Amino acid sequence: MADQISFTINLAPGVMTELSNGGYSLCMSNVVGKLSGNVATVALSPTGEHGEAPDVTIIFVADDNPAFTAINKFSWNVTYSIAATKTPWEDGVLVEGQSQIVPIPLGSRYELGEWSAPPKVTTGVAGKLGFSTTKYNASPIVYLDKVAANKNTISPAPIYVAPKQVLFPGEDVLTPKVAVIIYFAQDIVTSTMTANTSSMKVNIDLTNQLTGQVWALGDDHKWTKQA
Repeated sequence: MADQISFTINLAPGVMTELSNGGYSLCMSNVVGKLSGNVATVALSPTGEHGEAPDVTIIFVADDNPAFTAINKFSWNVTYSIAATKTPWEDGVLVEGQSQIVPIPLGSRYELGEWSAPPKVTTGVAGKLGFSTTKYNASPIVYLDKVAANKNTISPAPIYVAPKQVLFPGEDVLTPKVAVIIYFAQDIVTSTMTANTSSMKVNIDLTNQLTGQVWALGDDHKWTKQA
């Protein structure tokens, strides 16, 4: 059974007015990485801290509606799907998969052979998501299933695109992390890969508390954890 992730963002009246007048959207990114300390933004958009490491990238905007409210609730089930793309991560480009999207449990590996044939999911490394190619060079796209952000359900939501292709025969291994980045951005379109610097961001670690966290952004632009 998948973990249920849930938390709430409260916005001060002055911040709401400022962000609404500026055309900002409330965005969220999930975190994926290969090594401890290496963070890759996924599921909702930019942090500006993607660095130079090849396994660190920032992508998907899950909530591009600027009509946010004072209390914003985010929740989703942690279940994953995966697909393959011929084009790796590129700033400003929409996420697009060329192969079939397939559910993949943690500890499994997505094995792409022919583009036209259904991919295989085999046993891989515990707690990780694997991707391998046997014929074509490709990049993995990881999806979170049934994402609900501000009452908008997006299923499945792309949360990660590899920064470069996996050359066949080859493989890639990713480590999903129970962490998100909340931020505000202008001119954001859902599913756009982006590495622009975000505004008023906060990193939220949900590892030891999957539900019930409440974070507030005050008029001084500072985040505080309330629960």
